[in-house]
Amino acid sequence: MYRGFARVTVEVEGREVEINVMGEGDYFGEVALLGQFPEELKKLPAEHRGRVRTATVTAIGDVDLLRIPSKALKPVLDANPELLERLV
Repeated sequence: MYRGFARVTVEVEGREVEINVMGEGDYFGEVALLGQFPEELKKLPAEHRGRVRTATVTAIGDVDLLRIPSKALKPVLDANPELLERLV
C-alpha cells in the first residue's frame, strides 16, 4: 500500500471481525499470489499451504496501491528463495 488505509476483516461465526488496519508500506494478497506457484508453496510450513483467501481487505477512503503481477514475482522468488517465507 503506497498511500491510504484499509481494514482487514475475517468472518468468525458468521460475523465480520476487524483484525487489523493497514497503512503505508503494508501489503496483502500474498497468499493468493503465491498459490499460483505450487512448487514454491511446497517449501512453506504446512499452515501456509492451501489458503487462497484468508481475509478481506477494504479501503478506508482513497488508497494508492502497487500491483505486482505473478509473472513478475516468479523470477524474483527463484533468485531469492528466502523471500518466500518473509512474504507469508
